[in-house]
Amino acid sequence: MSDVELSGVIDGRFEIAGAAESGGMGMVYRAVDRHDGATVALKVLHAEAEEQVGRFAREAKLLSELAHPGIVRFVSHGMAGERPYLVMEWLEGETVAERLERELLTIGEALTLGARVADALGAAHARGVVHRDLKPGNIFLVDRSVDRVKLLDFGIASARGRGGDLTDTRTVLGTPGYMAPEQIRSSRDASAAADVFALGCVLFKSLSGLIPFEGRNTLDLVMTMMTQLPTPITFVRSDATRELEELLTRMLDREPENRPQDGAEAAKLIRRVAAERAKKNPPSERPKPPSVTGKGAPTAVTRVLGGGNRA
Repeated sequence: MSDVELSGVIDGRFEIAGAAESGGMGMVYRAVDRHDGATVALKVLHAEAEEQVGRFAREAKLLSELAHPGIVRFVSHGMAGERPYLVMEWLEGETVAERLERELLTIGEALTLGARVADALGAAHARGVVHRDLKPGNIFLVDRSVDRVKLLDFGIASARGRGGDLTDTRTVLGTPGYMAPEQIRSSRDASAAADVFALGCVLFKSLSGLIPFEGRNTLDLVMTMMTQLPTPITFVRSDATRELEELLTRMLDREPENRPQDGAEAAKLIRRVAAERAKKNPPSERPKPPSVTGKGAPTAVTRVLGGGNRA
């Protein structure tokens, strides 16, 4: 089936209103669900993406099993001609990536965002699901509010204990800069703690405009992770607290057993930091974070480990 624009009514239920956006894997359409009149997002796999059919079906199955206010809601799935489609709730707002193109988050906003995302991850982790591709572009701010987050794109998520993982021990899936060291070695090694690492990267990026670890290629990235510590957030944010720095250091630890073990534990720790910050310095007005570009842009700072101890 060629990649022609859909129109009309799909499966007698979803009335296509128009194309919304096109990605590497498929086209997203705005549609109306005739069952209840709700606006929905209907994603159809590109014709040339046949090798992605298994992952597309996997995303539909996982989303259908994950009911949480912080995870994009599954509506239906089926076939549009010869191509599979997935229907989800329609969201208005922006991704965290789009927000960060304009401005960084305040400390309070970042902690609120982190707690909400951790809650959603915790719900997935409780069902044995590891996202494996958490990044600013996969976190949606409904109505542009950090209080209303939705996790997107479970296309490469794994469901532990259910079999059928589409990766082998040598496969690397995820986004460089947000993957934990064990996930870079093999995506099958990514546990809930790998999602916690990714959330730490998202928070660091949201506050500083930087990713904690960078490399010219995957091998260089791994070497950086194994030999350097991320920039302390207090180096680039004068309004950051010591408790926040300690939290991010723990979330970004290279050893998964040293991190919060899942989203639920991370959420508790993030809220604890937020509570301590509120007691010490009750917020009165929005502080101005460093700018994303221009003279105020932060620069990367790394600390190289010496001897056998972590500084």
